[in-house]
Amino acid sequence: MVLHGVFPIRDASFVLRYYCEFYTDFGDILKQLLYKCRDLNFVACAKAVTRSLTDVYKSIRMITGLEYVDPLSDAFHQLRDLAKRFAVAFGNDHLKNREAVAVVHRDGIQFALDGFDPNQSRRGIITKPINITFLEVIIEFSPKLIRQDKAAV
Repeated sequence: MVLHGVFPIRDASFVLRYYCEFYTDFGDILKQLLYKCRDLNFVACAKAVTRSLTDVYKSIRMITGLEYVDPLSDAFHQLRDLAKRFAVAFGNDHLKNREAVAVVHRDGIQFALDGFDPNQSRRGIITKPINITFLEVIIEFSPKLIRQDKAAV
């Protein structure tokens, strides 16, 4: 439905979040969905990828019931594996996927720092953003980021 324009590309995130989980049975279909979305609109695909990663991260937090996600847990390891597979799907043409990779980084950093108030740190209240470990997920896309964009993001 996404590929034929019935649903927007961002709705592919609901399916893409299961990419690793159902790869053995439906890997070819999921991979095709990811590549076709990428070909239709690179930036919208990047937003869908980021949304699927953040949704999985939120579900890990909800299932564990902890304030912070343990980066050593099996669920977090599976999330990083999902991010690695998505990063590979972006390809090796750094100029072609420049904007999309920057979008993944920008949106991922915003999610990681969501709810963080730097003014509290200035007042002596030490707080840590609850999604800070998500930075370890988006680091999988860092090799694809161009040097000029590293400073901008």
